[in-house]
Amino acid sequence: MDAALVRARYRYRSNEGMREDQMTDTDTALATGVSAGSLSGRVALVTGAAAGIGAGIATALAGQGAIVAALDRDGDRAAATAEACGSSALSLTVDVSREEDVARAVGQVVSEAGRIDILINAAGVLGETASLMEVPASEWNRIFAINALGAFLCLKEAAAHMIDGARGGSIVNVASIAAKEGRMDFAPYAASKAAVLSLTWSSALRLAPHQIRVNALCPAAVDTEFWQRLENIKQEQGSEPGATRAARAAAIPLGRFAYPREVAAAALYLCSDDAAFVTGTSIDLTGAAHTGS
Repeated sequence: MDAALVRARYRYRSNEGMREDQMTDTDTALATGVSAGSLSGRVALVTGAAAGIGAGIATALAGQGAIVAALDRDGDRAAATAEACGSSALSLTVDVSREEDVARAVGQVVSEAGRIDILINAAGVLGETASLMEVPASEWNRIFAINALGAFLCLKEAAAHMIDGARGGSIVNVASIAAKEGRMDFAPYAASKAAVLSLTWSSALRLAPHQIRVNALCPAAVDTEFWQRLENIKQEQGSEPGATRAARAAAIPLGRFAYPREVAAAALYLCSDDAAFVTGTSIDLTGAAHTGS
């Protein structure tokens, strides 16, 4: 190890009352003044990476030097995201609602990349639009299996490897502002995202002693294929083309949807050493459509 790095680490440990074996990558960055935004060499596992928010976060992480593992049920599109993330990236076809799929995928990432430092839980489905009283149990279970159970399974597997590695880590769960507001026509979706938010709080408490931070993103309307699918559903129900999107944008004080890159920027912050003391919380990205807690 470089002598200057050794001295910096020693001063930091002395000031913080730490032993050498207690120092994480974050502590080293704080000790040496390494750029807090740099994720060079860190391994990031991103679910839901085929498109939308997941793909946007994956490519943003790669842009900061992270080695990205792009996971999705759509293996071809996950592979395309991995290709956009550079030669060091890999892709895996995974159904996050299946425990054996998740265990296999996470194990393969560790085998090929050597570690996991970051988990982005971005896999999710909207479900069919329906009044709460008309939602069948099968649809409720399907949405929860992907959105809530999937987030739990990925978090559990990734965190186990982070604990074994003893380097700390960052987990970002992509929830939704619907988790805090509810949705009249998408109750299962809103409830599943509320479960993701609660999982964030509970796991932040459990994993803090291991220097693993867990936070959530709660976006409102983001300009992705997700909204085009919703627009199509509403048109089938009789809405005018573009009416659903226009009405949602009009309800946002900033007057527009968020861009995936803006959600990715928030994820980058939570994964970076700038957020070393940020855990157990959520960032709302709503353009002031939702304010307060």
